[in-house]
Amino acid sequence: MFKKLALMFFLFLISLGAYLIVLSPTKAADEKPFPKIWLPCDEDRNIEFHSLRPYQAAPCGEANKALYCSNDLIFNESFDMEGKKDCTMKLRGPGEITFTCYPDHHVYPHTLYVKLDNSDFPIMGNTEDVKNSKNSSETLDDAAKVNEYVSWYLSGVNTRAEYGTPTEDQVVNYSGPVQKLLPSIIADAQRSTVIKNVLDNKSTNHNQTVVCATKPVQLLPSWLTNIFDLPAVGIGTAKAVPCYDGGGSIYKLKNWDQSFIGVAKDLIKPYLDKILSVNYATSFISSALVDRWNKKIPPLPWDDGTGKPFETSDKYQKAYNEWRGDLCAFLPNPFSSKEYLACVKIPGVTNNEFADLFQYVPLAETPDKAGSESIIGVSIEPDGGTKVNVVNWGKKVDPPLFFAHTEEVKQLSETLNKTYMPKDVQSVPVPESTEKNVCSVVNVRANAGDNLFPGDEDELQLQNVEYYITEATCHEVWTRREWEDEFGKKHFDDNHTIECPAEVTITIKTNTMTPSANEIFSTTVADSMSTFRKIYPKVEAGAPVSCIADIPTVTNVDYDPLINKRPGSQSPNEGALSFRVDNKPSDGGNATPQLTFPHIGSVYEYFLKGIQTALRPQGYADPNPISGNLCQTTSQANLGDICAVADAYGIPCCQLKGIAALETGSGAGVGNGSCSTKNGTFSCCNGGMCGPSQIACGQYDAFTGNDNIDMCDSAGSAELLARAMLLKLCQADGKCNSYDWNTWGNYVKENYSVGDGDYTAAAYFYGLANDCTVTACSQYRWGAGKSYCDAVKSYCETGSILTSNTSKQFCDKCNEEIIRAGQTPINCN
Repeated sequence: MFKKLALMFFLFLISLGAYLIVLSPTKAADEKPFPKIWLPCDEDRNIEFHSLRPYQAAPCGEANKALYCSNDLIFNESFDMEGKKDCTMKLRGPGEITFTCYPDHHVYPHTLYVKLDNSDFPIMGNTEDVKNSKNSSETLDDAAKVNEYVSWYLSGVNTRAEYGTPTEDQVVNYSGPVQKLLPSIIADAQRSTVIKNVLDNKSTNHNQTVVCATKPVQLLPSWLTNIFDLPAVGIGTAKAVPCYDGGGSIYKLKNWDQSFIGVAKDLIKPYLDKILSVNYATSFISSALVDRWNKKIPPLPWDDGTGKPFETSDKYQKAYNEWRGDLCAFLPNPFSSKEYLACVKIPGVTNNEFADLFQYVPLAETPDKAGSESIIGVSIEPDGGTKVNVVNWGKKVDPPLFFAHTEEVKQLSETLNKTYMPKDVQSVPVPESTEKNVCSVVNVRANAGDNLFPGDEDELQLQNVEYYITEATCHEVWTRREWEDEFGKKHFDDNHTIECPAEVTITIKTNTMTPSANEIFSTTVADSMSTFRKIYPKVEAGAPVSCIADIPTVTNVDYDPLINKRPGSQSPNEGALSFRVDNKPSDGGNATPQLTFPHIGSVYEYFLKGIQTALRPQGYADPNPISGNLCQTTSQANLGDICAVADAYGIPCCQLKGIAALETGSGAGVGNGSCSTKNGTFSCCNGGMCGPSQIACGQYDAFTGNDNIDMCDSAGSAELLARAMLLKLCQADGKCNSYDWNTWGNYVKENYSVGDGDYTAAAYFYGLANDCTVTACSQYRWGAGKSYCDAVKSYCETGSILTSNTSKQFCDKCNEEIIRAGQTPINCN
């Protein structure tokens, strides 16, 4: 007997040790392997990842998906048909021929496979750079959470299981608009719905952790209550403590299920009503103890527990106070025939911990939703004289992507829109003042988000690709070299070659499929009764926002065909296989592949930034959100004069004026040649250089972005100049790979400026490779030892540019520079 007890105790200690090891927080790894959970929605685990994403890559339920263009994945299959059927040598002597042959080569069924990796979902949420079950550190402060991420903004930071009891600052400043604006009864109903959906096994959510808590006097340790799925056992008021630290009892959604005592009361209540005699004492006992609200979720005015409304407001108040832990009864009123409600609270004794902790129940469901990079088309095309037929392929497998926060944001934004809704007003879906984006990354927005977890075993596949190569083009060459040896004897060296290459290109066209993107765009930004449109009701010409741009978001992605690996792409029989990616959208400036998701950039620009701008004091927020690409606004900043341009772009005004003076005498040297752009024709050019600042006509469309800036106007020309200077600073820094203001505008304005006395950006405008270098041409124009920077510096210090003296001693050397640049030399005579 003793041995059996010892063995049981030993096994218990091992189990306890393993459990505590699992509970202890670990440092986040640099790599993010696919979480091998595969957790059904009706199951849960003690250790979750984060309260806003309990189980990574374990989706629950379906959602509508929005399509958006994505990359073409291109496989090239190459063969040498020489020796196949009649693909053989034809020449019988020296010569060269090209001929068609008919190899009838059967390319057997083989699978093309692409593994995706290193992708996240921006803007919606971030649970990886904050405290979670795998990471005890935090790199996002509360302000960054609510400013940059929709999930944090809507749900707030004050009721998260990771942090325990919130600070006053979190409650006041970072609790989110839903918690601040939603009436408490509606919030109770929302939380109750989240609980009931799990209790009813609707497969829309996991039984996630809500909060961890302790009591002042613990009768059982938390590790033991967690093993048996019990709430905190002790005396006093339950207090929220940080989860993952192993110091609190775990409360999950299903812990709010009906208690055993409550069920028993419901069963015996009809019999107690019959047994108890009708007198004052039994009436008091019945009111205080038998008719007591015994559910862990709060009562609602329209549901007394039986699905019917409460008969009176006093009965609802009694039930609510009892849920909070009070002892309540209706007592006779000596001054009236109506009984009055009396409630008594004994702090720390009568508290209902499930009421105290109810605020931590999420207002929306938080599971991942499944999306994908979907195969929308396949083409098999021969190249270089090759012909094929009998083209077949089998099953197409779309690689799954797992989207965090889309369901939560969808539900919370719908709930937020129900507050302060005018009576009998219908929301107009996506009004005409909203752009229609067709595969463009204009003004794209992005930040670090939660992992989409590509990289599982069920990756993108095109199975059983099969075809016949029916024709190929052969190139045959027979060369002969005649030579004599030292004895005069003639010799012949023959070189006889034949090449019969066959090339077949297999293109897999893809789209991303993003759960609930359309619905989130509609409720937060686009529809007439969206949150954004309630604060910016006029979206029209002359308004702060004249048109809403439909902006996507992007994430980097790695594609790996894993050629000749298992699993992986298999080379065709007797052929070779190569792979490349054709990046889409084509107007993107990124050199490496990206995945693009519709609308989410607009949610960032208008819902996050626009709303918070409108609600903050003047001068404490970002500028008004941008108007759309189709609005044809005037200068983006509507700046009016050159110094206003300079202030907006962080460049000394004297530099913008000095460069214009250097280039054209502040407009005196502007020509009358024309420049055709997407915004029309401008007639102020000398050759290809236009306006007071001499902006290159060919660069206008890139510099202007979405804004119809007048390059012939002094302020408009200065704004284009300011953009060019910042973009060239960025390019010289190795960051910007294009001059596209749509792609880089916000980035350069946030990261680059020009200080007083720093003329590097002016020199970069003159020529990116020149810096402030003294050149032969700069000395020819302004004298020995002078550069373009010195000329601008002179204007800033004296109000006048350096006098051009055309020093002939530098003329010839200057011409050498001009000729190297492919330009017309000057006359040195």
